[in-house]
Amino acid sequence: MRIKKGYLIIGAILLVALFIGIFNDKELTAKQTPIFTDKNIYETDIIKSWETFKKEYKISDQAKIDDVSIVLNNQGDFESVKFNLVEKKGNKYKSIHHQSCVSCPNLQDDDNTVWTETSSDWAAYSKIIDADTFFAKLQFLNQNMKFTENKLNVFFQIRTREWSDTISLPGDYFILGENQIDRVKAPSDKVSYMGYNLQVIEGDSVNFHSDENTKNIIIDQKE
Repeated sequence: MRIKKGYLIIGAILLVALFIGIFNDKELTAKQTPIFTDKNIYETDIIKSWETFKKEYKISDQAKIDDVSIVLNNQGDFESVKFNLVEKKGNKYKSIHHQSCVSCPNLQDDDNTVWTETSSDWAAYSKIIDADTFFAKLQFLNQNMKFTENKLNVFFQIRTREWSDTISLPGDYFILGENQIDRVKAPSDKVSYMGYNLQVIEGDSVNFHSDENTKNIIIDQKE
């Protein structure tokens, strides 16, 4: 009889522990905050939003950013915002993944997800841009050019990846300087570019492919 009671007590403890674990996971999900809380990119103070996000998630000034995808409708309203932040901690890499989406099939409307991971390697770490630098560049572009056009049923993706030694994608080309955006010639046998390429690509909210309507903006040429 005592043995059975012992098993019952142990079982009750395990159930309570499991319940607490599930409850805490839900609590963490409920506390998640997207980086941009405004509806429209043209109404957003990008640097202020970034600084608030950094403070909320205790992100250091050394963080880098990778796999950026910001999808806008033709008026500049956010459809989705996705990116990875990476910080090197000793021999480990801490990554913070952000996904905020109005109409993603795997999320509820206006839902967002922020989660962290730790890994022993991040293959492209040395080739991705500093997060502070990226958001400062994005702020300047947002204040000085239009990412979107008033085209019916057309969406626009702002996308950037890692450093590239050879940028040769189709579309128009621009170089972001200290305080100006210069239009330049497209790559050819005689003209070549390297750096961090921020693209603005037209699509249907799901599929985006570089073409003659794409804007290629080289936002930084320092590796």
